[in-house]
Amino acid sequence: MKAFLAYYSDYILGYGGVPVSGAAVSCYPASAFAVGTLPTGASPGVAATLSGSTDATGLFTFPGVPPDDYHLLIQYTPPGGAPIVVWRYFIPIHAADAIRRIIAAPRAACLPLTLARLSAGASVTIFCLGDDSTVGYNATGVTAGGWVALLAQQLASLYAQSSIVRQDPTNYAATVDGPIPGWSSTVLQSGSNGQTITLVNGGVKGDTVLRALRRFANITASWPAADCLIVALGQGESLAADQQRFVLPADLASHLESLVNVARTLTSAELLLCTPFVSTAANVDSYADAVRSVAARTRADLCDLRQLWLDRYVAGGPNAGYDPWLNTGVSGLFPTDQGHAAIAAELAKHFTPSLALPYAAAPFGAGKVYELVRMPYSSSQVALNGAGWAARSVALAALNSSGGSFDIATNHAGDTATVKGRFVDLSMLCRRFSDCGQLGVSVDGGTQATVDLYRGYPTSTTDIADANGAQAPQDRVALAHGLYDTVHTVVVTLLASKNPLSSGTNWRLESMELGRWRKHGYEVEADSPQTRVQAGAVAVPVAVASSGAIAVTFPTPFPAQSTSPTVVATCQDANYYAAASGVSVTGFTIVAVRRDGTIVTATPVCSWIAIG
Repeated sequence: MKAFLAYYSDYILGYGGVPVSGAAVSCYPASAFAVGTLPTGASPGVAATLSGSTDATGLFTFPGVPPDDYHLLIQYTPPGGAPIVVWRYFIPIHAADAIRRIIAAPRAACLPLTLARLSAGASVTIFCLGDDSTVGYNATGVTAGGWVALLAQQLASLYAQSSIVRQDPTNYAATVDGPIPGWSSTVLQSGSNGQTITLVNGGVKGDTVLRALRRFANITASWPAADCLIVALGQGESLAADQQRFVLPADLASHLESLVNVARTLTSAELLLCTPFVSTAANVDSYADAVRSVAARTRADLCDLRQLWLDRYVAGGPNAGYDPWLNTGVSGLFPTDQGHAAIAAELAKHFTPSLALPYAAAPFGAGKVYELVRMPYSSSQVALNGAGWAARSVALAALNSSGGSFDIATNHAGDTATVKGRFVDLSMLCRRFSDCGQLGVSVDGGTQATVDLYRGYPTSTTDIADANGAQAPQDRVALAHGLYDTVHTVVVTLLASKNPLSSGTNWRLESMELGRWRKHGYEVEADSPQTRVQAGAVAVPVAVASSGAIAVTFPTPFPAQSTSPTVVATCQDANYYAAASGVSVTGFTIVAVRRDGTIVTATPVCSWIAIG
């Protein structure tokens, strides 16, 4: 269909916003490179899909590009300067008409890449993260009859020529607050067009957002190429009788927004958030409102299951008013077969092009779209200066990570982070806690404003211990808003002052997030490569011991920088847990430890992912 032929054009701007004329631009499919390896240098070793150059206005155009993820190579020599080679990684190039339709559809406004891939016949993986209802409890056959399985059946009908594969969690009856040990595969439909749509059931009994954060490595290691992450959590947090899981609605919003941030940092998956649909809590709508607010703030897609159930509610009716979707004689929390089917049908709308891609004209026009661009602290577009900056060497329990650093920190007054780029809004992703200080923010040399990073975390969850524990690891802090659409310089400085209630002046920085208007596609900036990701698996020898270790060398060394990459490790055998140590730019050591401490001889396989 011509509606799904991709057309991509963009401008190349140098520093100061000056258009770059005559720059050579080459387009490479991300799939042409090994998983976990990003191209560098001027000769990547594979053929470009398309090549071109910029005109006097800095514009280049690629017509007829197959919708996919691409790496763009930009090369030019500024007047009087040295040659510049810039890579821009994982650019999702969609069909222009599909983009226009997506913008006009609130329901699908935030799943453009997933929809484009589905429509173009590319393979897609959808990971479903949730609690007991996601597992399939209260449905006939549990995993075989829950909403994940029924959603897979819906997609089989929508994409009749595609292969549909369902991945169900093994040992789901015994897995609680821990990683899923593995998945069993069921082929629902064998297609003829080469497209495979995979639905992964990532449900865990009693799961919460904080517990999902703790086992996030389980997702990234097992399914690193997920295109869409469906998050159906918040029910357990609403149960006041369960003090281990209960949090206030505001806390749920904070935790869920952190999960969105982490998913966007460590994966390329698009987010679809689901509101909790039923609860024994009288204020369940407050928890649904919390999810809605996060979707609005982070521009994640939203499936409002709570409203779906309210539309069927009958005051004083059987089964708490939700008959036949709920059977309170069995459980007041989990849906019946009919309830699971209703949830699956509502979710299927988000993956149906005829519903998600209306032909109405877009409110902003075909080529002007607001986008958010993540810049990790290690990017050359974020310049750190000062004597106190140091990579954090603590293990982050929230991400099951050790041996690396997820962010960088300082408590030395006067240290700065300078961001230079084209944006209209600027936010900072950082860790706020009761020992944090205050920042001064200056935009384009203007008057310095003060931002307070202190947060006295509430006591509504027993999972919160300290800034290095399992609490939500990130907050989005607004630094500038409503600027002109041009290149800006923002200087953020750690002040000597602090909130009177704070016990310190710490500043823990993870990344900056630029908000800007996109012109015909993703803007190409003159900056260094973004976060590099490599992954793999290795058999760890355990010889008459309770643990074993083996050295791992990265397929491609990470660039020399002030900090080593972050490495997250997990073991495919549920009898072991894994950790990474001795991380450098060239490799690390992975350790596998028996959970019960028994002495064995074995070679468990451990997966790892490195971000640097």
